[in-house]
Amino acid sequence: MKFLLTTLLLFFFSVSYAQNLEKLTYQELDSIGLYFLDEEEYKKAEKHFKASLSKIENKFGKTDTLYAQVQIHLAYIYVDDFRLEEAKPLLIEAKETYKKVTGENSKKHARACYYLAYFYLESGEYAKAESLYAQAKSIYEALNKQNDNFYAVILRGLANVYYEQSLYDKAEPIYVEIKSIQENSVGKNHDWYGEACEDLANLYSEIDELEKAETLYFEAMRIYENEFGQQDEGYASICNNLGNLYTDMRKYEKAEPYYKRAMQIDKKIFGKKNPIYADDLNNLGNFYSIQSKNEKAEKLYLQALQIYQNTLGKNHPTYAMTAANLGSCLRPESRRSQWKKVA
Repeated sequence: MKFLLTTLLLFFFSVSYAQNLEKLTYQELDSIGLYFLDEEEYKKAEKHFKASLSKIENKFGKTDTLYAQVQIHLAYIYVDDFRLEEAKPLLIEAKETYKKVTGENSKKHARACYYLAYFYLESGEYAKAESLYAQAKSIYEALNKQNDNFYAVILRGLANVYYEQSLYDKAEPIYVEIKSIQENSVGKNHDWYGEACEDLANLYSEIDELEKAETLYFEAMRIYENEFGQQDEGYASICNNLGNLYTDMRKYEKAEPYYKRAMQIDKKIFGKKNPIYADDLNNLGNFYSIQSKNEKAEKLYLQALQIYQNTLGKNHPTYAMTAANLGSCLRPESRRSQWKKVA
């Protein structure tokens, strides 16, 4: 989750943060933490959020919404850093605080529902995620806040829950609605519109409407390249998706360069121990497996499984899916020895 904070004040704080945390207010500590979260400097962000929480607790207590707000910020370090069990109690407590203080039907409680739903989505607990996204959506609709951009964010979360469960008939109309909302609110050159195009393209790719998907992927790629350049995670995501698309079209000579380009970008951005890089390994493994290049596929699946095990855990659906991919391409006599490597 990105917090785009680029003011000169925050930059000043980021440079001088280490002097003495006691001299900073809880607001300053929280703002610096957000800056470091945006920069993915999680240890520094965590330090500032915890210091902010301590000051808020001393001044207002742990049941104040200010405390809940920083709890959510701290939790998102843990979600982004795949420390999910540390995030869960913070998000649950924050939601309950907002519910008690601002009311069950308040906008702030709706946002707290969204943040907890996002956690459950990332954890693969789809039923809990769906319930909370639906609750947040209903609150915004009751408040007539459908024109608020965060309403589109909530819709995207709900659509993603359906997409992850292959419930494409439920996901499609929501993705179409989001694309329309973003086109009307920010225009066709904004990355939010690009994300909406990419989401809808992913769905069309899954239901074999490949020409529609290809058009939307290139639209999203154009936007990402213009806004962020080619060394960006969004651009890498499109490369992966185009690789998948051309694989489905059996245009293998077009697919492979996109997979390798995505892996190169994500390795540079996230490193070799991040699940996003593991996704790239898994995608390229699938590509080779489809062509019966099993030795190449096995090597990539094993690398991906090790990363997933270390970050998401063995109970996560992504780990299970990759393990199944590995099993499908292993020769029977090699399965026992290969499984020991990821046990």
